[in-house]
Amino acid sequence: MSHRLGIDVGGTFTDVLIQDADGRVQLVKTPSTPADQSEGVARGVALVCEQAGIAPRDITALLHGTTAATNAVLEGRGARVGVVVTTGFRHLFHLAEAWTPGPLFGFMVYDRPPPLVEVRLVAEVPGAWTRPGPRSSRWTSRRRGAPSSTWWPRAPRRSRSAC
Repeated sequence: MSHRLGIDVGGTFTDVLIQDADGRVQLVKTPSTPADQSEGVARGVALVCEQAGIAPRDITALLHGTTAATNAVLEGRGARVGVVVTTGFRHLFHLAEAWTPGPLFGFMVYDRPPPLVEVRLVAEVPGAWTRPGPRSSRWTSRRRGAPSSTWWPRAPRRSRSAC
């Protein structure tokens, strides 16, 4: 029988849910383990499998989400990051304009949160990029501010030098 497993790692609790082919659901809530989130996940999977009377090998699908990562971004607790964009899009994360048509115009106030990436940490490279690599204007890691290695999902190796 097939079973689908869903996991949500939160800041306080890790929720683990298992659903069988007939739609029956078992749910376990276990304390999250911030030092090593896999410990809370493993504990939750073991508990929900025991509760459902199945072995982990009976799981045919896994769905994973993490409220902890979303909260870190929303609360500004994440790591400082940089972004590589096509030339001309350096301020993409900093532009935020809104217009509310109709009678509510002028009554809606929006306090814009700080951008996720500082302008000084946005590197521009010429050309357009696609999944397999650049379409035009090749660049190299010798260019100042360019990353020295890039991960490509379909590459034979996990990472390779930038084009």
